[in-house]
Amino acid sequence: MRKVVFVLVLCVSVLSVCTSAKADDVSLDFTGAMNQLDTALFAENKNVASIKSMIQSYCSVVLHSSWFHIDDFNYSARQSTFVYFLCKNVWRYAPSKPLPLFADDKTFKLTDWNALDLQDIHFQTVAATSASKTDFCASSTTMNQCNVSKQVPKLFNMIINDYINLKQPSLYGFTAGLGDNADANIKAANIFSSGYFNGLQICKKSDRDYTATCKSLTKYIQDTKKIFADVQIFDYKKIITPTVDKDVCTVSNANYNLLLCWLYGDKDFSLERFLNLTYNEMFYYRLFAQYYAWMLTTKEPNILWLSQNELAWESFARIRQMNNELLWSQDALSVSMRMLRDSYTAFPLHIGFLMYQEDLLHISTPLGALYTPLSQLYYTLQHVQKKE
Repeated sequence: MRKVVFVLVLCVSVLSVCTSAKADDVSLDFTGAMNQLDTALFAENKNVASIKSMIQSYCSVVLHSSWFHIDDFNYSARQSTFVYFLCKNVWRYAPSKPLPLFADDKTFKLTDWNALDLQDIHFQTVAATSASKTDFCASSTTMNQCNVSKQVPKLFNMIINDYINLKQPSLYGFTAGLGDNADANIKAANIFSSGYFNGLQICKKSDRDYTATCKSLTKYIQDTKKIFADVQIFDYKKIITPTVDKDVCTVSNANYNLLLCWLYGDKDFSLERFLNLTYNEMFYYRLFAQYYAWMLTTKEPNILWLSQNELAWESFARIRQMNNELLWSQDALSVSMRMLRDSYTAFPLHIGFLMYQEDLLHISTPLGALYTPLSQLYYTLQHVQKKE
């Protein structure tokens, strides 16, 4: 089976029950979205004559159509990393009208298709001893020969992989905004235990000593931060360094940031907000896949610049590849979310059992001290009559 999204799960000493990830506040009106694309294309009199202009039309509609920005529509194209990178490659508007999301690129480590290796390179012989290199996916071309059905799924999978790698450490106690040192790990451990164990801070000196558990939890936190090294697209330091302000997580706020709020900022809804964050990307990826298939089959079959004999087979092959990639991505995301859900449930239990084990050790020490005098008292009472 093809692996698209990978999740690193730490071993814990408890058995967990698999639970399916479910979001309660998502909208999946694909029919309405497709109809809106159709209506908007006709309303704006767009002439799709190439793959590039097809992507431009898609971007213009999802980013500016009011249908995608009404209050009861939960997904945001303007806050979608997938839409940002897809549209950035072909954006045709003046600098005075930048992309709505991350216009300064400060959130990302890589910022264009070339850096992401989303290229379709072909070599053409110029002379007997030389050849020219052409990228069919370059924005300077019509992109008609670009195999979009291969490059777009690759882009989506990279984004989801980064989301998973950014989220995992928080399940094991990591807290954004505290820094990266031993004191930060202790603070994070106290925040984690306080949230799960009725305000008890296991790394704080008190009547109950959990030194061993504190040491184990801080090591988990330090070890899981190594996952950030696998983040490819995002500049993870720009994401995990600031403390997420509650005001920024208010939808009505002009600085509302869906990425920060649904990744780390909202701690009251388990993994639901993070699930919605990934579904936001999936929604626009799936919408583009359907739009791509629709355009190849019913609207502009000549945009591939192929002969009539080649057209039917190539269109079918590319649509099938896009659909297969979409299914693989959906399956991989579903498995990854189940594994994250299991970790979210099992790891606090693991820490709880470590605390319980430490409590038993603390109790056993004074009980051991009592064993000798109690055993002597037992033997004394057993032979008391003989001594009389």
